[in-house]
Amino acid sequence: MTTTKMAAETRPARRDEARLIGRFVAMAGDGLAEYNWSTMAEAGEQPLDVAERRLSRPAGEADWSFENARLAVDAAGRVIGALVAFGVPDRPSEPVPEDADPVMRPLMVLEAPSSFYVAAIAVEPEMRGSGVGRALLGEAERLAREAGYARMSLVAFEENIGAVGLYRRLGYVEAGREPLSPHPMVRRRGDAILMVKTLPTA
Repeated sequence: MTTTKMAAETRPARRDEARLIGRFVAMAGDGLAEYNWSTMAEAGEQPLDVAERRLSRPAGEADWSFENARLAVDAAGRVIGALVAFGVPDRPSEPVPEDADPVMRPLMVLEAPSSFYVAAIAVEPEMRGSGVGRALLGEAERLAREAGYARMSLVAFEENIGAVGLYRRLGYVEAGREPLSPHPMVRRRGDAILMVKTLPTA
């Protein structure tokens, strides 16, 4: 079965789409995002409730904001993918505390200062392989240049061979890796891989 390539339009997300963004972040995280949200839950909250609350904040208050999200939509206006991306400032590396949560530790360690970080990217399963992911990454690169960044970064799961292969074909190279700590909520094993791409000069 072949997948037809399609042109996906991208647009900024709205505050009232915070929960929808959270669903795509959860999809990208393979359980890691839901685990993280569960550690922040207030009384009666489910992980996706936490995602909605946090993503509803303006970008001036938090990187994980609807204002840092872009949505991919099909010709009918249906949202078929999303990304959250923001700049990582050039700052000295600080050691991760010894008592840091081992499940979240890889994301604390794998950081590329002075890069535009694709924190989450996901596409509806039936649309994968149709060019939607490429369109979202292209939008992230446009935003990076607009913000004055010369390189991109993201963290991929070693087991997600399809995604890692796409990133490599688009010019991302491995810059570090950390083993994932097994947890019942996390559906991936193996390593988390930091991948970095230097943007070509205009």
